[in-house]
Amino acid sequence: MKRIITTLAMASMALVSNAYADPEVPKALDLALKSGMKIDKTFAAADGLTGWVLSTADRTKAPSIVYTTADGNYLFAGALIDSTGANLTNEYAQAQIPKPDHTGLFAKLDKTAYVAEGSKNPKRIVYAFSDPNCPFCDLMWRAVQPYEQEGLQVRWIQVGFLRPDSAGKAAALLQAKDAESAMKVNETNFDFPGEEGGIAAIPVTPAMQASLKANEALMQEFGFSGTPAMVYKDVKTGEVKTNAGMPRPSTLSEEFGLPAVPVTDPMLTRFH
Repeated sequence: MKRIITTLAMASMALVSNAYADPEVPKALDLALKSGMKIDKTFAAADGLTGWVLSTADRTKAPSIVYTTADGNYLFAGALIDSTGANLTNEYAQAQIPKPDHTGLFAKLDKTAYVAEGSKNPKRIVYAFSDPNCPFCDLMWRAVQPYEQEGLQVRWIQVGFLRPDSAGKAAALLQAKDAESAMKVNETNFDFPGEEGGIAAIPVTPAMQASLKANEALMQEFGFSGTPAMVYKDVKTGEVKTNAGMPRPSTLSEEFGLPAVPVTDPMLTRFH
């Protein structure tokens, strides 16, 4: 069946004439190139789209991916989602954008404000940037639960920017007497239609606000622009790896280096 492609986010969309200044580069890219971006590479994307990897002179900023239609008249930027719910932009980024060396940043993760969940004597540790009001974070939480029974510990690094009460909910998680139980309350009572976590927000102290901002800054240093975002070490090579967005449940066993577990949660079947 042909994939049905939609975009959840479009940073820009431009209609231009059919005349190209360069037959290899659509005029739809002119604005991006004039703003100082450069083309690193191009690739064939889904449904006849052409993907472009663009970067800036600021090497602290990760390259981005945009798409142009076959006629070159339109440019799309953002998350390209197929009919199964897979984020194709994340998959293209993994394949098309060179992986930065995050070895130096990895040591900073353990100094963040996080909620540790899962095994107390972990075989594997994974860090995940998470907003309490992020629906895809809730889906990731559901996906990792069986692996926590196999020796996984997930350290949920809290950020708070999706909704006005996100910071207050993150503070409630981080300051709870039993943070792991508070995390469970937030996720099991998640309101998907409203995109709201199930825990009540509390006032955010200046110190907590600083911690959340530091977490967000580190998230951006890793090149992430949203949640969930996962950082872990390859069990075979020790290489620091990252995964932006909701991971496919079928890949978690390999990523975690743990025995595969069946997907039984009906909310995860579209990702399998």
